[in-house]
Amino acid sequence: MQRGLGQLPLGARSHHLFSAERTIRSFQFAVNSVDDPAAQARNILGVIRHLGLGPNIPPEPLPEIAREDVHLVAWAAVL
Repeated sequence: MQRGLGQLPLGARSHHLFSAERTIRSFQFAVNSVDDPAAQARNILGVIRHLGLGPNIPPEPLPEIAREDVHLVAWAAVL
């Protein structure tokens, strides 16, 4: 079973981290290297697996701002 990089400690995955430009080039090559859409999709999946990418886990939403909090927000803006 393949583990995503997000499941590894930072020290173990730091050598796998890529720059944004290098990542973009990897995806561009995956798409531009073949004309067949099915092959392009397989290439993209290969890049995703190679980079250890996974779904984005959204953060917990912040609590709603209550009426009592509004004066604090306004006061902070004045400072």
